[in-house]
Amino acid sequence: MATLDQLRMHLRFSEDDYGLDEEMSRLLDSARAHLESLDIDVSEPIDPALSHAMILLAGYWFENAGGTEAGPPIAYGVNRLIAPFRGVSL
Repeated sequence: MATLDQLRMHLRFSEDDYGLDEEMSRLLDSARAHLESLDIDVSEPIDPALSHAMILLAGYWFENAGGTEAGPPIAYGVNRLIAPFRGVSL
């Protein structure tokens, strides 16, 4: 599973900057819940592509907390990472 340390590295936080760890942990939990809501199995051992998708989602939500549409489109990259794990729905 994606870890807080991996998210901190993705966001380029320094090793001694722990002030936002609680918020980042909540975002990782939300990213996991999002994938689960899409019927994607995120139980251990998790595929590296799914772990990376969780980090991308949590990082995107962290950097775009204001809710504006000005942020870069992340959905395409995440969708490409999770596509092999999604079932076909009609």
